[in-house]
Amino acid sequence: LSLGDSNTFGHGVEGHQTYTNVLEHLLEEARPGVTVEALNAGVVAFGSGQSLRIEEELFQESAFDLVLIYTLGCDRSLASRPDTAFLHGPAVTALLDLAQHSGLFRLARRAAFGGGHDAQGAGTTTVQRATPETYHANLTRMVSLAREHGAEVLLILPLPVCRRGECSSVLAPLQDPSHERGGMSKGEKEYHETMRRVARETGVGLVDLPSQVESWGPTQAIYLDASHPTVEGHTRIAAAIATQALLLLDSRHGVGSGKAPS
Repeated sequence: LSLGDSNTFGHGVEGHQTYTNVLEHLLEEARPGVTVEALNAGVVAFGSGQSLRIEEELFQESAFDLVLIYTLGCDRSLASRPDTAFLHGPAVTALLDLAQHSGLFRLARRAAFGGGHDAQGAGTTTVQRATPETYHANLTRMVSLAREHGAEVLLILPLPVCRRGECSSVLAPLQDPSHERGGMSKGEKEYHETMRRVARETGVGLVDLPSQVESWGPTQAIYLDASHPTVEGHTRIAAAIATQALLLLDSRHGVGSGKAPS
């Protein structure tokens, strides 16, 4: 089960090109004869609170071996932006119009707005964003919920925001905790550190994408825009997740050939 926002959903790429779907194929290639089914439950503009509610809904209907949590951007970047301004935007209106026949979308909408709201009424509903403290609580609850249902968990520390005019230099300063310009902003670092803290406190694995992205090649090949990955970016993210995912799933099912995904 893959939870997250538009980065998980796959803004700007085809469904089969998202890191969730690529990961599914990588795991099956690494373990011939093992069938892997990955559910992409990423929803555009959703934060950790809405992802938590989707997780609660889905665990009532299905069982999962592994839960991937890739959520941060909407909790952080939209925390001070009026929700109604976003929800009335043309992009969201188009999404609502196109998604009426999607069962997963209806589930996500119900999780976010409650069963009494329809798509047309969503624009008048306030979607709550998360402070770092609430983000911490949401992530902790998401981990606990997965464990209560017998699932393994991986937290995915998202790619840093690539700001306009800085995309060519955003990678170098990522490892410098004192850096406040050109790389991650102070607020972004705060949320990143919150996810790291949850990983330490709960003992779950952390896939640290910011520490790896420097070796992935030109920034323009990884970023579609300021925050969303390209097809190549999704492929790289999937490969980064696959190594840890294999260890967890092999231990869980007692399988493994020693072959790591490429």
